[in-house]
Amino acid sequence: MQLTGFDGRVAFVTGAAGGIGRALVRQLLAAGSTVVACDLTAPDIDPPAGASDRLWPCALDVSDGAAVTQQVRQSEAEIGPIDLGVNVAGVLSGTLVTDTTDAEWRRVFSVNCDGVFHVGRALAQAMQPRRRGAIVTVGSNVAGVPRQRPAPKISPGP
Repeated sequence: MQLTGFDGRVAFVTGAAGGIGRALVRQLLAAGSTVVACDLTAPDIDPPAGASDRLWPCALDVSDGAAVTQQVRQSEAEIGPIDLGVNVAGVLSGTLVTDTTDAEWRRVFSVNCDGVFHVGRALAQAMQPRRRGAIVTVGSNVAGVPRQRPAPKISPGP
């Protein structure tokens, strides 16, 4: 698939180290965008030919609201106004609900829920004064498609 209308745009993508995030970064680069590619550790992405100067990998913990705000501000200061934000960062828990600790519950929610809020808020604060920009959140079918062992499954009986 070839994206159109993205040439010269600046995109901010979380969850860029693998899967959908990585593929999206490569597609946006191929379409001419400059991409701030964020993940817990700065992603090592092989950009398409001629796009290496438009790839800005960064380490970012989306569960840290202050860090997200700082990264958005820094990206805009160094690269220019962000036109597109994409929340792809997400984690799963493989524990049974009966074995899920409070810490594990918070870890999942801090990325999957708080992270989407932090990124959306920081990007909206930057985009709103310009009255332009788009924010997309990639969801998962994990809530509607049965899987073995991810919380909140109920522990099997004896």
